[in-house]
Amino acid sequence: MSLFRTGALPPAGTAGKARARRDRRAVFDAVAHAPQALRAMVRADEIWLVILAAVVGLGAGLVVVAMSETAQFMHRALYGLGAGEFLSAQVKVMTWRALAVPTFGGLALGAAGWALARWWPRRTVDPIEANALYGGRMSLLDSLVVVGQTVWSNGVGASVGLEAGYAQIGSAMASRLGRAFRVRRNDLRLLVGCGAAGAIAAAFNAPLTGAFYAFELVIGTYSLASLAPVVMAAISAVSVMRILTGGEAGFDIRVPTVIETVDYVPILALGMVCALGGIALMRGVTLVEELFRRSRLPVWLRPGIGGLAVGLMALATPAVLSSGHSALRVALDAPYGLQQVTLLIVLKAVASAISIGCGFRGGLFFASL
Repeated sequence: MSLFRTGALPPAGTAGKARARRDRRAVFDAVAHAPQALRAMVRADEIWLVILAAVVGLGAGLVVVAMSETAQFMHRALYGLGAGEFLSAQVKVMTWRALAVPTFGGLALGAAGWALARWWPRRTVDPIEANALYGGRMSLLDSLVVVGQTVWSNGVGASVGLEAGYAQIGSAMASRLGRAFRVRRNDLRLLVGCGAAGAIAAAFNAPLTGAFYAFELVIGTYSLASLAPVVMAAISAVSVMRILTGGEAGFDIRVPTVIETVDYVPILALGMVCALGGIALMRGVTLVEELFRRSRLPVWLRPGIGGLAVGLMALATPAVLSSGHSALRVALDAPYGLQQVTLLIVLKAVASAISIGCGFRGGLFFASL
């Protein structure tokens, strides 16, 4: 490979250029792909695929903790919180912070998005679309952009969760690792599901939640062959999260030891109401997006206006800010009346619909909860 010797020049002519491209590709493959012996082991024995899924879970757990800590650091710096305090659990936020932080944070996000669309006009593929249309192939760089936008949106107080960013980067890391080992197409799709499972499991401190999320939405099917890798990824991610953060339980809910048969009727009714509420929330996001489109406002200005609207609602209750983890913990234990609970639900739903509809990046997991 004379191209890479000191002082050597690339060969002239078409043949020389083709040879130079092959040489560069060979060097790239040597760096980007795992050794051939390891690739052969993963392709030959399913146990090695399970080990690879565990590595995916470890990586997912690490990025979940990193994203969460970064967003929390932004909350403390921008909203003046003390150690151990959480944004959505505050009784009151200073008026100028509640209005200025999401507004100017939205303007910064809008300007960055406008510049990105101009100089990097690429559409990011999410895990569900990657598995359905592209055989599990995802761009790690595009996913890092999504992560940055999600953490920024949550950090400045927009009413969005980090879970969509967790799943995006977890699946993208899994896709990149799977391509480095040149796994089969079906195995790559399975690894993408493992990345999503690990990310959601670590986010909620719940391995089964992550596993079911991967089976239902990303992989799309239940099978014995996919059970071990997905569960291993979820357990690995939760283990990393618990080691790094202490693994504090998300919610302390007292459940009766015995549930009478007749009690299942209101439980079923409650499930139906919650499902309708979730559908209404998603419809609300679509409605807000349509309103912003019809307004003909510049795209870069929309997140700023949405941030101002969220800030105004935060003056009524800071529970609408950010994802709302801590607000939900408080609401479960506080003796709120029906009027207070209804106001909280309506404001959180409207704030989340406005946040996503105007251009902030994030998810609706905790808004739905």
